[in-house]
Amino acid sequence: MKRVLGLNPFHGGSHKAFINGWISRSQHEWALLTLEGTYWKWRLQFAAVELSEQVKKLWDEGKRWDVIFCTSMMNVTDFRAMTPEVRDIPIIVYFHENQLTYPESDHMKFDLSLCMINIKSALVADQVWFNSEFHRDDFLTAAEKLLKPKPLIDIDVTKKIRQKTIVQYQAIDDDFVCKEERPLSDPIKIVWAARWELDKNPELLFKALKYLVDRDFSFELYFLGEEMHTKLECIEKGRCEFTNQIKYFGYAESRQEYMDILKQADFFVSTANHEFFGIAVVEALAAGCIPIVPKHQAYPEVLKSLEEYFYRPGSAKQLAKVLIASASDKSFNSKLATKYLWSKRAKDLDKVIAMLK
Repeated sequence: MKRVLGLNPFHGGSHKAFINGWISRSQHEWALLTLEGTYWKWRLQFAAVELSEQVKKLWDEGKRWDVIFCTSMMNVTDFRAMTPEVRDIPIIVYFHENQLTYPESDHMKFDLSLCMINIKSALVADQVWFNSEFHRDDFLTAAEKLLKPKPLIDIDVTKKIRQKTIVQYQAIDDDFVCKEERPLSDPIKIVWAARWELDKNPELLFKALKYLVDRDFSFELYFLGEEMHTKLECIEKGRCEFTNQIKYFGYAESRQEYMDILKQADFFVSTANHEFFGIAVVEALAAGCIPIVPKHQAYPEVLKSLEEYFYRPGSAKQLAKVLIASASDKSFNSKLATKYLWSKRAKDLDKVIAMLK
């Protein structure tokens, strides 16, 4: 059994769900230090300072650890410099996302300083975990492109990082699994669930639904998610246009309500332009939903063997056609999701920790 120090600078969303899910099932002994999941840029720049002080206090109290685990919201370089007490303890950094290839938006522009924090953290860490092969390759390609033209860098940074990368998929709660097989509904029930931001491309969904309506294809829509910084005109327009089909609109009031919606739905549609793993799609798959997703980003990797449910990225017409074709599918099997359940993933993660020296 290892003594693991978990440092979660942004304890919210998928970051919080992942580390809490693992700790609650882990065979190792964990100590977890967290900072609130707000002001993510501030966390990336300054969390190392705050958490370093907390670690020093525990060290002075006699606490000791064998492994340190943190997310890419930690500036690992600063943390190691400011915490010499734990400098010899191997540290793992887990990339849920990265700042090099995260899409720009009205409220978030490309920031070279944040990119460099990610790159240097990966260089300093003993192991670098990514939540998909796609994410790993996406990050390393972007890092090489960013650094290659610079005349003062004589080392192969991406080669050094790649040598210590490991792909560790995210995990979902076993509660999402729907144990009862169910026939498709009439009309079919479609769920779309994501942040209400441009990179999730909700406009494409509404274009596809217009195609369905024009062909007298009946459906019910559950449009889930949280409105973010900028109101998207396409969402309000879609709400008005599909009033008769919308059965739920907004953020699910509880986790249980969200699971209940998934377990009675037929299809889960993703229109994301950007996805490093796709946790919501995997949860929906476990709940028995047929995933209709674009053939790009992490989806072909995470949803292997489900290619018949992929559509050409950006094509509302093909998205609609895949929905129509799949509406008569009587043999869908959601067992693919079992590889991502915590009951399996926690054991796999524990094994890697146990082998770390």
